[in-house]
Amino acid sequence: EKIDFNKAIVGNWLILYPQHELTNAEQRKLYATAQDSIVALLGLKTISFQDKGVFLQTDSMFKPLGKWSLNPENNHLFIRNGGKGLDFFAGNLVAIYKDTMQIVETILLGGQKIKLTWFLKRITDKKGLALFSEEKNQWRKITASEKDVQLGERIKAMLLYYSIYYEIVSRESAYFSQSRVFLPFRYYQHSMDIKPFNDKSNFGSFFYTTQQAEQAHTILAGAMHKLRDKSFPSGKDFVIEYAMYMDRLASVIE
Repeated sequence: EKIDFNKAIVGNWLILYPQHELTNAEQRKLYATAQDSIVALLGLKTISFQDKGVFLQTDSMFKPLGKWSLNPENNHLFIRNGGKGLDFFAGNLVAIYKDTMQIVETILLGGQKIKLTWFLKRITDKKGLALFSEEKNQWRKITASEKDVQLGERIKAMLLYYSIYYEIVSRESAYFSQSRVFLPFRYYQHSMDIKPFNDKSNFGSFFYTTQQAEQAHTILAGAMHKLRDKSFPSGKDFVIEYAMYMDRLASVIE
């Protein structure tokens, strides 16, 4: 029975990785120089294909929503105004099977056409779906100056959000991306620490002023200091340990 992709695509997804198809030495050379950038652009993003062609990238939650369309004749997929990396995307939806979707994109590198097959995983569990809710993304909204207590609440909300995100990544992906998490952390095997404050970082953009971003950084550093004598959580992999540690940080912010 033929799948109606226009219905099957609707839902919440984690973009996993691209599988490349390289047919000559020139393509292999070109792709080697671009691979990290390509994966960094879309890999491990959380997106939603919604009814009536509405498209959402969670990092653009409170910006104007994008649009998607799928031609039922050839399964050609278009995404427009979908946020960074997805403002103009064209590909072919080739399969949706057991919560996994494959979309083939052809990119042009140095005059060579290179075929990428993007793999996406449908997110259906209650915890994972929280990543796509407006309630859990309120920390992305900046509307007014905040007191220390409110800054602490914003930091807690970020930590709890990314704890869930890393839990999903640990379960579904063979790698993780620091750039997907807008918190000023350095990651090590079985430990984390905080980077010095940088007002040009993504973290700083979630606060009303640079001064408030620096205050929030101090609150986060203080939470890490409170846990300095505690053992780092032990999990099945580094990413789940980071998730567990973020939960602990959130619990000690007053």
